[in-house]
Amino acid sequence: QRITPVPIVVDPTDSNILYVGTFGTISANPPNFFDPQNGVFKSTDGGLTWTHSSNGLPAFSGHVNRKLDVLALVINPNNPQVLWASVLDLSAEGAGSAPAPLYKTT
Repeated sequence: QRITPVPIVVDPTDSNILYVGTFGTISANPPNFFDPQNGVFKSTDGGLTWTHSSNGLPAFSGHVNRKLDVLALVINPNNPQVLWASVLDLSAEGAGSAPAPLYKTT
């Protein structure tokens, strides 16, 4: 059981502001007992501390904190208040053959 950071983006106007996306690997049985915070995290101090910033991202079925896996993040270079996150739900029917949902925050 682990949470792995994948993409990281830096605010082009303030290098102390960072965002990281994460995905989880679950091996516990049953998996619903493992409910870590994951998804998107934000740092405003260059990565010293991180805040869970995944409001609005869907959670895995049966979980409260474990959001869908974030595989890509993009920050708008002209407006760093806008961030896009691409997520993947490997438990969904047809996973891997359908486009990943894209979420936007402002």
